Amino acid sequence: MRSIFSISHEEFIDYLNKNGFEPFRARQVFDWIYNKKVISFENITNIPKNLKDKLREEFFIISLSEIDRKKSVDGTSKLVYKTFDNNIIETVVIPNSIGRHTLCVSTQVGCPIGCSFCATGLNGFKRNLSLDEMISQFYLNSDVSNIVLMGMGEPFLNPYLWDFLEILTSVKYFNFSSRSITVSTVGIIEGIKKLALNKQIKLAISYHSGVKETRKLLFPKVFDKIDFNLLIDSLEEYQKITNKRITLEFLLIKGVNDNVEEAKVLLDISKKISFNLNIIPYNKHVFASYEPPLDSDIKRFISYFKGRINYTIRKSKGQDIYGACGQLAGEKIINKLY
Repeated sequence: MRSIFSISHEEFIDYLNKNGFEPFRARQVFDWIYNKKVISFENITNIPKNLKDKLREEFFIISLSEIDRKKSVDGTSKLVYKTFDNNIIETVVIPNSIGRHTLCVSTQVGCPIGCSFCATGLNGFKRNLSLDEMISQFYLNSDVSNIVLMGMGEPFLNPYLWDFLEILTSVKYFNFSSRSITVSTVGIIEGIKKLALNKQIKLAISYHSGVKETRKLLFPKVFDKIDFNLLIDSLEEYQKITNKRITLEFLLIKGVNDNVEEAKVLLDISKKISFNLNIIPYNKHVFASYEPPLDSDIKRFISYFKGRINYTIRKSKGQDIYGACGQLAGEKIINKLY
């Protein structure tokens, strides 16, 4: 069997023709899939039974099974899914400022980047999620106004990312607004260059430090692979092409990157690119020994550049259910904490 999401509208018409069904059935089936979002072919009411039987024999719609769901006191929901090969991934639905919800999508089982502050990376990497596994996260949680690819994994290392974005945004499929999608990366330069070709989707950089020794501490596995100066150059080029402000995500960790040296690097970068600094106080978890900053630490850090850099302070939601930034850990955190 294969996923219905693995076949394009044109390919589905060919499939129908080869199996003796009328081509117009493709429009009917895809309307039920992409617009009405049925979870079973049985729910499609305007196609004949023999076509339903054929589809059920050869295709599936949902490729993830929900094994747990946790609701935070702040309204955030963390959905824990099992894949066909018994791996665990986590998806988060977060209330946002416009009274709707933001969907945080995972792209990999674990993460190969191995950031020293992140529970996902510290638990290792198993594989990329398939196209249908990424789509299933949205399909099961589609009543959202925004999508961020900031869950488990590095999006630009998953080759199915581009098909996922195309299916999300194409008028032939989900027709989700490109302007309401953000892709976050640790700094995969080729991915940044490719995303620049889609001028509407937003870019966020998992930045966290511009100081050499601190970056080496925070990004031990990729420090030598992502040249910081080349990364900034790629962001300059991205901005020239898209004319879009970039988000720099800065996980503020007490005694690690809350210093004036970091602020000076940010001020230097601000002369090259236009960005919003998204300050995220570190969320403590059992896989790392870092400490979250105090309110006084946050205020002190901001004082180094206040008035010269655009910034926001993002209080991570879902901390009580281990659904906040840096806390997603999949199978190991489930085994240890649930």
